[in-house]
Amino acid sequence: MAKSRWTRKSAPWPLSMVRSLLSLIFSLLLGGALLGTLGLGIYMLYLDSVIRAEFDQKRWAMPAKVYARPLELFESMSLSADAFAEELKLLRYRDGDREELHVVRVLTQDQEDARRLHREQLRLKEERTAHCTRINALLVTQGIELKVRSDFGQRLEQLTCWDASPLGTDLKAELEREYTRLELVESQLRTLEAEQQRRLEQLQVPQIQAILHLMGLRGIGLTGAWILVMEFFGWRDFHNRREVGCAAGLTGTPYDSGDSEHEQGISKAGNVRIRWLIVQLAWDWLRYQPESQLSLWFRERFGEGKRLRRIGIVALARRLLIALWRYVDQGVVPEGAQLKGS
Repeated sequence: MAKSRWTRKSAPWPLSMVRSLLSLIFSLLLGGALLGTLGLGIYMLYLDSVIRAEFDQKRWAMPAKVYARPLELFESMSLSADAFAEELKLLRYRDGDREELHVVRVLTQDQEDARRLHREQLRLKEERTAHCTRINALLVTQGIELKVRSDFGQRLEQLTCWDASPLGTDLKAELEREYTRLELVESQLRTLEAEQQRRLEQLQVPQIQAILHLMGLRGIGLTGAWILVMEFFGWRDFHNRREVGCAAGLTGTPYDSGDSEHEQGISKAGNVRIRWLIVQLAWDWLRYQPESQLSLWFRERFGEGKRLRRIGIVALARRLLIALWRYVDQGVVPEGAQLKGS
């Protein structure tokens, strides 16, 4: 009779021993990671100190030597005309390279001075809004809603709080001072507006003629025409529509890298006053020139949806700015536009 063979099985590890072993392994890994991070940080600090010691005094000299080719010009320097012409050629100055050199149009003193009047007007209008907002905010804290008008000083004496109690002494004094500043701003604005009218009636300069010419279109008033001419059309010589759009910052900025292509919005790199103004004029154009080609194009392309209209108004503003430039520079009336009095 054969003897049966018994295999001895090893007893399983206790659960507490397994947990202790895993905890030990985790602690060793965590400690190693922390030590490695600490060592890497110390090594990075060491590299930083070495780089600073080597290049701290040469941070500006190194890029100049690598990326530039400096040429010093001084009195009694031995530089022939041919050598100087060669230097200019290396700079691509004589070739008129538009990719390397860009022409900067600098205003004359008179042109710069002509922009002071409307810029002061814009600042004063912002101050007027701030004073009115401050007065209304102070009144609302006492439960009072009152529109600020020319008789505000007399009405202030009769104002009471929401519970019919009189206004505080300091609050009333602050309101009086705020209104005094508002009256000063209003007075200065009236002075500037009178000066504008005087120049329109008496001066016979090309800028004033261009303003009057623009004001002949429906939807273009004195403020819009004045800013467009003094900031843009009155001193800049544009050659094509692309220059007009770029100078106002209304051109697109497409992103094209590898398989990724998308539009990043307008550049906003131009004259911020013109960009703000022409968007406002674009809304006015839709209202006062509904049968023009520009308005018809806008309604056909962006007629539905508030979001589409807000996006499309920028495109309309660029087209309108180009159309107004052609109207001022070449006398071409925008297609379908109506003149005042017609």
